Amino acid sequence: MKKLLFVLFALLFVVGVANATTIPGIVDPATSRELWITQVYNGDTVALDVGDCAEWVVGSSTGDDKNWVEGCDATDTFLVAGVIWPVDIGVGAMGLMVIKGPVEVDTVIQNQEVGSLVCASTTGGSVDNCSDIDSDPNALGYVTATGSSNSAMVQVFLH
Repeated sequence: MKKLLFVLFALLFVVGVANATTIPGIVDPATSRELWITQVYNGDTVALDVGDCAEWVVGSSTGDDKNWVEGCDATDTFLVAGVIWPVDIGVGAMGLMVIKGPVEVDTVIQNQEVGSLVCASTTGGSVDNCSDIDSDPNALGYVTATGSSNSAMVQVFLH
């Protein structure tokens, strides 16, 4: 009986941890891309749009809401958290954020150069070239393709 209870407890523990961040086990490369996502809470005073760069709100958590984010608003911040995706997150609402993988991100300039390292910027929710273009520890990712007006496909590498 003790073994059965121990096994059940271990399974519940693992399932609880596994649901914190979604890391795909298998990806069909012909129909999808590998994206690691996590659930977050919008602690900002404005809605976070799809493609917005998000940063952690460390001081505002109430103790039970640990994944509070807001739109990026500081240059090269170490608090950069990820990219809002696949839908907008209203003020005081929960939603999803990409922490690894290719996703379209709002940029400060049009036609961001492919291969450039991007970081948070002071323009709400947008990214720009990092101050250290070779290896910035605060980087969100690399631009892999230019997108539509003021956006780019970025390979996010946070985790």
